[in-house]
Amino acid sequence: MTLDIGGNDLLLLQQSCATPSNFTTCVGNALPAVLQTYAANLTQILIDLRAQAGYTGNLVMVKLYSPSSDPTYIEAIEALNQVMAQAATPFGVKFADGFTACQVVSAPFNGDPCAAGLLVRLTSTTCDVDPDFVGQSVLAATVLLSLGGI
Repeated sequence: MTLDIGGNDLLLLQQSCATPSNFTTCVGNALPAVLQTYAANLTQILIDLRAQAGYTGNLVMVKLYSPSSDPTYIEAIEALNQVMAQAATPFGVKFADGFTACQVVSAPFNGDPCAAGLLVRLTSTTCDVDPDFVGQSVLAATVLLSLGGI
């Protein structure tokens, strides 16, 4: 089973910081509370899966990728991925490193996952945050690697 959560938490943070004059400061101020809530919610989800539902099979958490080369986005996602690892490790979770994989593929394009062809294209120069077929394939490969399948 794979679990990929946390992206919407950061999208909500992005939306709440969209109007302030200093996006980076707004994110920096609000991110700790978002991460604390994320950790509590993720822990509860994993307790429910492992203890209450009795799921003992493989559980792979996919570390989030950055849909932007903006350092503020990258830092927020790295922080969320770090919280993910801290909260999920006690539950015997494996990790698929979608973050690093997408960074590597995006590197020849100045770190831009849209230019690298990893995201759903909206226009010739803009993309959605969701992965396209290539991005999905990169993420799927990281899941297989985490399970020792490649």
